[in-house]
Amino acid sequence: MNLGVKAEFHHADTIDVSKLRQLIKDTLADPSKRLIINYTRQAIGQNGAGHVSPIGAYDAETDRALVLDVAKYKYPPVWMTLDDLYRAINTIDSSSNKARGIIVVTK
Repeated sequence: MNLGVKAEFHHADTIDVSKLRQLIKDTLADPSKRLIINYTRQAIGQNGAGHVSPIGAYDAETDRALVLDVAKYKYPPVWMTLDDLYRAINTIDSSSNKARGIIVVTK
């Protein structure tokens, strides 16, 4: 089934924090694109393991991305430094044995 979107996955072990920052800035600047991260909650001190959430904003002054947790009953949205975000996505997903990462979705 074609939903009219394209998804481009970037495994964290193929990018660095600088590339992550550029992906976030470029994607958020384009209204036809969205960002989704596959990360581990443990890396940011939350309970649980693998999780998927969208990125809603980036603040260049503090170098933080706004993670819009899809389980807001459990955790509210959180501003994560890009270093923390990178650590959270640069972990191994036990279901695939590959690095987690970031997905750019384009309409």
